[in-house]
Amino acid sequence: MTCDEHKEQISLLLDSELENGSQRTLFKHLSECAGCQQFLDSVILLREMRKKESITFPSEIDDALFARLNIISPVRNRVAAREQSRSWFRRRLLIPVPAAIALTILVIAIGLLLGMQTVQPQGASTLFTTGAFVNGKQQPAVIFIYGIPEVHVIDSTPAKVKDIKNQTIF
Repeated sequence: MTCDEHKEQISLLLDSELENGSQRTLFKHLSECAGCQQFLDSVILLREMRKKESITFPSEIDDALFARLNIISPVRNRVAAREQSRSWFRRRLLIPVPAAIALTILVIAIGLLLGMQTVQPQGASTLFTTGAFVNGKQQPAVIFIYGIPEVHVIDSTPAKVKDIKNQTIF
């Protein structure tokens, strides 16, 4: 094993991730190699210094920082609120656009279907037939309207029955 591999094992040892069998070979190497011993000492020293290192700042810096944040904060809040309102508006439009398109298609389809129907007398039934082919050309469709017209009974005797146009039927 090279010293670079042993240095990797030293890092694993200090992180408590080195297996017991590998620890024995590492300690044997450390007893013989001054360079790896120095590396182990420097890593341990560096870790101890990092644990002890704490930087304290004067309270005036904290006060100045918080005062500046209070000045900046309302501006940021207004900008954030404006961004949020814009994004809410955009988000709100994303769902209705496909729904509006589908609704438009549905209204057009219903309009076309209703436009193809004819007005028929009240109480009459309609029978639609498709156009026939004559000499290879389709002829216009024929619409038959059949049924009993609406009648009004004027008297209890059936002899005086009139239709919608006030024409006496019997």
